[in-house]
Amino acid sequence: RNLAATFNLNSDCRQMSAPNYQNRPLSNIETQGRLPLFYGSLFPWDLFYSWLSYGDEKYWNRREFSYEKNKIVTRHYSYSDMEEFKQDIQSRLPHKLDIGAIYNHPPKNKNRVKDFRPLEKELVFDIDATDYNDVIINPEDTEYLTKRTWYLMAIAAQVLDDILRTEFGFEHILYVFSGRRGIHAWICDERARKLSAYERKCIGEFLGVVSETTGQSNKFSLEQNLHPTFRRVYDNILATSFEQFVILEQGLFDNPHHVQNILSFVPIPAVKDSIQKAWETISDPIEKWNIYKEIVNERIMQLHNPQYRTVKMANPIHSVIFTYLYPRLDIEVTRQTHHLLKSPFACHPSTGRVCVPLDITTVFEFNPETVPTIDSLANEINSASSEVPDLEIHSIEDQKKFSLMKTQLYKGGYIDLFEGFVNNMTSQ
Repeated sequence: RNLAATFNLNSDCRQMSAPNYQNRPLSNIETQGRLPLFYGSLFPWDLFYSWLSYGDEKYWNRREFSYEKNKIVTRHYSYSDMEEFKQDIQSRLPHKLDIGAIYNHPPKNKNRVKDFRPLEKELVFDIDATDYNDVIINPEDTEYLTKRTWYLMAIAAQVLDDILRTEFGFEHILYVFSGRRGIHAWICDERARKLSAYERKCIGEFLGVVSETTGQSNKFSLEQNLHPTFRRVYDNILATSFEQFVILEQGLFDNPHHVQNILSFVPIPAVKDSIQKAWETISDPIEKWNIYKEIVNERIMQLHNPQYRTVKMANPIHSVIFTYLYPRLDIEVTRQTHHLLKSPFACHPSTGRVCVPLDITTVFEFNPETVPTIDSLANEINSASSEVPDLEIHSIEDQKKFSLMKTQLYKGGYIDLFEGFVNNMTSQ
């Protein structure tokens, strides 16, 4: 008795071993063989509907959905209820599912109305590891997000979470792995959903300490102390993380290019020479960093020194740490309400990995290399067939549920995490 028949898996899907999607894109043939199973039994439809409807069907039927299939993107789909949405997805089998804004009319009717505009949308942030390529120590880590470089996303999520909750008072924040190279943050509080484009822009610019495109920090001059918000995340998250991850784990001082990079933040040649001379007799990387900070603080950051009093000079220590670790945000994604963002539990079209939610309390333990793929989930369903309860006692639906509980979507805690988020949000 093969469970593949229960789930309508085709023979090709049953016979193929799980490929390594870390190193190659997912082909259309492979995708199509598994999408009926994924959208038929694995996608959390009820939780998804509870989340995006916010207890009001009018929210749901005015929400835009977008699909990508064979690299063709189509927009402005909308549905009257969850069952219509589910049936259409199962019919179309899109390779990628994106979520858009809530409009003043159902998006499917956009060509029938004169005044069509977005009214609400979750406040969202998109962080892509590609934007950190200039500060990733090992060049081989720039193509894919690995466990070794995950610290960049973990720190970004922690910093965002601290500021969004402490400074803005937001409570309902969902963090999601993008499936390949980044993370998404969905702020779902009612007042976040109703922010204007200008208000979203202001929040994005306040948070946008480090440029996404240039990687340069822009808020830390000699003339002023760190804003209390950034002082808090610097002291509580960034400073210690820089030593642990960038210096020790990534080996900054073993890489000549990055050694020169942190020296480039020191604007006075004589001070830079003093640092390099002091390093000549030292091998310990943390001691080298401590010397860097001591000399910078002694020779540059003394405001009473008349030589530098009138010079508007960035703090090299702050600049280095913020440049290497602070979140690099795509402000346009945050500002524009009509911008699309990949749905949680969608499959990334180039890796096959599922866009799973993240637990902010254990975010450093997350490993992007072990996230389930659409292929691995199909194989888990198939291998669970030997453990399925007897057909004479249990229904087909019970068997499906039993087998789904054996997949990493459930065993990995991703469904429970999403359910907890939705239940907490809807209860309030």
